[in-house]
Amino acid sequence: MLSCECGKSVDVDDLLTCITCKAGESNTKSVPICAKCFVANHNGHQFEPAAKQEILSMNNQMSTFLQMNLKTYEVIIPTLSEKVAELLEVIPKNCEDFEEKMQANVSYEKAFEKVAECRELAKNYETICEDFVPHLRGLEKKLQQIVVSVEKLKTLGTESSK
Repeated sequence: MLSCECGKSVDVDDLLTCITCKAGESNTKSVPICAKCFVANHNGHQFEPAAKQEILSMNNQMSTFLQMNLKTYEVIIPTLSEKVAELLEVIPKNCEDFEEKMQANVSYEKAFEKVAECRELAKNYETICEDFVPHLRGLEKKLQQIVVSVEKLKTLGTESSK
């Protein structure tokens, strides 16, 4: 329900917007009018359904909301992903360097100590991956659901009414 210029609450589908009066004023916000006010105060003026303006307003709100959210994560997620990928490249490289150094003249005690540290690091790495990979898979799955939902939104207004 919206208010007409006369103050009466009317269903949006029963309201009109006077294009002539809106154009005559430097007002970008149109005032909805009921059929009675249209005949009495706007006879001969150009009009459109008020629902069209309301839909446009809702679309602008939705667009603003989506853009704010999308822009925020559009930068964060790929940046995190790049950083994770870089770190995943560094780990094997450092392990290779470690292996080369182990083959050099290292005492048995030092080698035993370093291998124990390496085993601990491997366990930590596995734990981290076990903890976070499911979340990444979950993120991918949820984002795919959003993609499907957006595809469904794109069909809005193109379905035939039954």
